Amino acid sequence: MLVPTESIDFYIQNRYEEGISTSMHNIYFQFLAILKRLVDQGFVVDCVKKDTLDLSLDTSQYQLILDEGDSLAYLPNVAGQKKVFYCTGTKWDRWNADELQRVEWFQQKYGIYVKPVRQVLPNFSDQVADYILYKGVPEQMQDFSKHASLVQLAMPVEFEPKSVNRNYAGREFVWIGGWGAIHKGLDLVIEAFEKTPNVRLNIFGAIHREAQVAQWLDTKLQQNPNLRYHGYADYKGPEFQRIIANCAGHVYPSAGENGCATLGQTAHFGLLPVTTGTANNQANHLGFNIEGSSREAMVNSICSNVERIVAMSDAELKERAAGIMDFAKKRFTRAAFIQSFDDFLHSSQLIAR
Repeated sequence: MLVPTESIDFYIQNRYEEGISTSMHNIYFQFLAILKRLVDQGFVVDCVKKDTLDLSLDTSQYQLILDEGDSLAYLPNVAGQKKVFYCTGTKWDRWNADELQRVEWFQQKYGIYVKPVRQVLPNFSDQVADYILYKGVPEQMQDFSKHASLVQLAMPVEFEPKSVNRNYAGREFVWIGGWGAIHKGLDLVIEAFEKTPNVRLNIFGAIHREAQVAQWLDTKLQQNPNLRYHGYADYKGPEFQRIIANCAGHVYPSAGENGCATLGQTAHFGLLPVTTGTANNQANHLGFNIEGSSREAMVNSICSNVERIVAMSDAELKERAAGIMDFAKKRFTRAAFIQSFDDFLHSSQLIAR
């Protein structure tokens, strides 16, 4: 396994259950769970921090190489060996181009250059992979090699609420984003809600980590009383759940994701997704698409979709929210993720049924 190794110590120290209950980046849980499943199925597993493999290493001993990085293309072909590319985004060149477009739009609109903090290095692992594992939707995977078999995994989330309290008369919205707020469309969403001043937008994320964006956001908050910034999203916390109870939709025009755990998380609360295709979430079809190839068109599309949700009857919103929550229980859980990986091991004949 050539992966981020931050969570692997939990398994080595026989603390797996503690590990999966620890708050950490979603990707760390995924590889901790995959490691346990492989060992449970009889594999002897070597874990190497991704992109640090000594390419002169003799890899002929391995039946399976699972790589979340860029090493696969530089390893020799070994008869009978299966190579798996664990995909965590749209194709690297499109991902980079889409973020740069967002950075350019922001500069043209506000005269502010922000660093494109989500850029990734070229990666050719998909070109030699036998399988590509992904957590998004097939439509966003068409840039990758046609020689590899695409395998969709479920998208795990951190918190699976046992019960959800919702005020279905509420028509507030959320944007929740991590590192790279412009990549994730914060400026587009804020501009849309400036045009819909009677609808509240609740903003979550560590925006303070990006000084220029934080300063720009502070100005927008002062100018628009319908915009509220709450800091980091603690999904288990009472304050977050109080706010989310009055929210009808999650607006997320991200330039690139693969599965998008954030959208998966709010699906458990029944929020209707208002998203771009590149937000790449399996529940996109249960919500509303953000259309357009220009900044203005995307902002107008957000406005239109928000207005459609605001105009819904409480009964319709409740029905659609129930559908989202039902989907989340099937596809956005840790158990579903583990089962989907097991299904891959069986279908690929890496293990016998």
